[in-house]
Amino acid sequence: ENVFISIKDLNEIRRTAILKLIDIRENKKIKNISNPLVLPNRKIKKEKFNINALVRNKKQLEACLKNNIDNIYITDYSLYKEYKRDNIYYVLPRVITNYKDFNNDNLLIRELGSINKYKDSNNLIGDYTLNINNVHSLELLNNLNLNRICVSPEINIDNIKSNDFNSEIIVYGRIELMITKYCMLNMILNNDNKKCGLCKENEYSIKDEKGRIYPVRHENCLTVIYDFKNIDLSSELYKIRKKFNNVRLDFLDENYDEVDNIIKRYKEGII
Repeated sequence: ENVFISIKDLNEIRRTAILKLIDIRENKKIKNISNPLVLPNRKIKKEKFNINALVRNKKQLEACLKNNIDNIYITDYSLYKEYKRDNIYYVLPRVITNYKDFNNDNLLIRELGSINKYKDSNNLIGDYTLNINNVHSLELLNNLNLNRICVSPEINIDNIKSNDFNSEIIVYGRIELMITKYCMLNMILNNDNKKCGLCKENEYSIKDEKGRIYPVRHENCLTVIYDFKNIDLSSELYKIRKKFNNVRLDFLDENYDEVDNIIKRYKEGII
C-alpha cells in the first residue's frame, strides 16, 4: 500500500527497457526462407467502373437497390440469403474462431484465415481490414484468388498504382478504430459477471474530452468502436476514378433517406 514511484524512476525504467529491446532486435539472427511462396500470376477480367456499398440493415439495402448500386456487401447473413444474387456479398466477421462452410457464397473477406479457408471459391472480395497499402500486396492477394481488393483508408492515393487490378477504395463511411472482446457496457452494468444482451437492444457511443462521439457496436460478442466522423472523399472523385475501378460507400446507422441522398450525391460527383 501507498507505493510511490517518481516520474524520474519511471522514465529510467522506460529508457532501460527500450535499450534492451533495441539490443535484442539488432542482434537477432535472421532466418532465411529456403522455400519462398510461389504463386501463379493470375490474370482476371477487369471490371467496369463500379459504385459499391456496405449495408447493415434492410432499409439501407432497399435504398441501394433502388439506386442500382453495382455491388452490395451485407453484414446480416439472413438478409444476404434473402436477397442473394451475383452482385450481393456476405460480409464475414473480422474475428473468426469457428469457420463455417459456405456453399459457393459471395464473400467479403476481412481476415487472413478466411483467404485460406475459402480459397477454392470464385467469389471472394478482400476488405480494407487486410491492410493493403501498396501494389505488391494487391498483386499477392490477387494471386491468392481475391477478385476485388479494398485498399487501406490510410493510404495516400497519390502514392499507389492500382490500375492493373480490380481495386476498391472507401469514399464515404466510418472506419473501425478498435475491436475488442472487452465489453464496456457489461462491465459498467454487471461488473462483467453475467451476459446482459443489452447491446442487441440499443445503440451506444463513447464521448471523448472534446465532445466527439464514437459509435459503439457489438458484433458476435465483440465490441467495435468506430471513428467519430465519416470519411468523405467526394472532392477527390475525379482523381480517384483514374486510379481505382471501384469506389465504396460504407453505411453504419444512416436511415433510408440518408442513404438515398448520399448515393445520389456521390453519383452526381462521379458522372
